[in-house]
Amino acid sequence: MADQLPHNDKDLQLAQSIGRARNKETSLDSISSDDPLVTNLLSYRKQKIQSAEIDDGEKRQVWDDIASATQSSSESNITKLFHTATLRWAAAAVLLIGALISFIYLEFYQQPELLAESQTTITTVNLSDGSTVTLRPHSQLFLLKQDRSVQRYKLDGEGFFEVTTNAERTFSVETEIGRVSVLGTSFTVSSWGRQTQVYLQEGAVKIEALQQDSSIVLEPGQSASVTNINSVPTLQSISKEEFLDWLDRQLVFENRPANLIIGELEQEFNISITIPEETGNKKLTGQLSLQNLETALQDLEIVLGGTFTQTGDQSYTFETQ
Repeated sequence: MADQLPHNDKDLQLAQSIGRARNKETSLDSISSDDPLVTNLLSYRKQKIQSAEIDDGEKRQVWDDIASATQSSSESNITKLFHTATLRWAAAAVLLIGALISFIYLEFYQQPELLAESQTTITTVNLSDGSTVTLRPHSQLFLLKQDRSVQRYKLDGEGFFEVTTNAERTFSVETEIGRVSVLGTSFTVSSWGRQTQVYLQEGAVKIEALQQDSSIVLEPGQSASVTNINSVPTLQSISKEEFLDWLDRQLVFENRPANLIIGELEQEFNISITIPEETGNKKLTGQLSLQNLETALQDLEIVLGGTFTQTGDQSYTFETQ
């Protein structure tokens, strides 16, 4: 029994935490640890890893940098382990390094596959299982994982999903901050406006933040949102027409803040609009056509009592009269 690893060994505990995170396919951010090795890896990822694809030469450089960061951040710990000349400490070190190498690969090199993207028009995508996704203009759909039991996607923008029923697999859609899990259903997911919103038309879905255990199971006609990766989902009182209006190339709103309407226009036309805080808090009821940006802005000018001025190729500023 003397050769067994102690349960309170910090390196063993760290390796086990990394292993559990890998099995759940979550990020290194989910590991609660003060270990300098994890801290340095997270700092390195934030500074060095970009969303663009990495060519072979750049990959070799990244691995060299990771090796250097690993050596500098863990040198004292690993040296101490082997100076003890005990098998159990060596085993703990090997377990830790092996788990980290595996996790680094998942973090840095498994880039999601871009399945489809819409430009200025609505685009419909047929998935491998017969499901369909209708993408709002300027939206992207990525494939995270697909096998016989799991289909995971990531959405940037907004999409209307019609999912085929298959009790033998789980179907989920993620954004930067939230996740929607379904079996067979029709629903919309949006990621614009610094929140994830879901409206369920048919079936059942579960919505949750990426790093929060609390979730809400929606019934047909219900909607909910999450505002950050740690937030608890909240139900919303928004009509079906307001969620599905963009499919008919119009914007319907009832007693909604102007800044949310502005957010939809930004998504729809791939632009940015700056408005005063007071103007953004005004509640509006009505509808706008999404056929033409200029017409939509002119109609909104009348309601808000001001003028939109173009300040760049894709940017506008609103000033009250």
